[in-house]
Amino acid sequence: MTTPAAAMSPRFNRLGRFLRECYRRSKILAITGWIHVALLAGILVVSPFDSRLVMGINPWIKPIKFAISITIYVWTVAWLLEYLRLPSWAKGITSWGISISMLVEIACITAQAARGTTSHYNVNTPLDASIFSIMGSMIALNSVLALVLLICFLAGRSDVPSPYLWGIRSGLVIFLAASGIGGMMIAHGSHSVDVKMEVQDFPT
Repeated sequence: MTTPAAAMSPRFNRLGRFLRECYRRSKILAITGWIHVALLAGILVVSPFDSRLVMGINPWIKPIKFAISITIYVWTVAWLLEYLRLPSWAKGITSWGISISMLVEIACITAQAARGTTSHYNVNTPLDASIFSIMGSMIALNSVLALVLLICFLAGRSDVPSPYLWGIRSGLVIFLAASGIGGMMIAHGSHSVDVKMEVQDFPT
């Protein structure tokens, strides 16, 4: 009879091989992912002891979500870079650019959570506006690098089968489309785009 531990063992082995391969393909992005994992672990320890609320929720919820999503993102890019026939310096620039933009982004989000305030669309004080501006510039940098990756996968030579290649291209297109929606949100200064809200007065 197979025990649960024995059933999980192959999955952990595959995960270990994936993480080692990510490190081989791009040490910078692999380490960046691990920094976010460590940050996530620290936040999960701290957040239950923080009774503050920001927009009705624990202030550490946003850093938690971003730490998880950024980890997945940078490890995915590390994996994909192997398939592009680019010089090592070009891959290095891409890795460093994405790494720096994501580390600065999570640092700003975490700092604002620690201060007990919002990070996105927060221009209430000069400091808040500066932090939000920095975040915007980092996301713009990351989007440009993601666009460069898409162009390389569209026009360059890659060592992957055609269905896999089109999956990569589609994923990058979806990512950039989502980034475009994010840009529209920033332009509107809101967490939503073209959403009309009705305010109803209730008797007190």
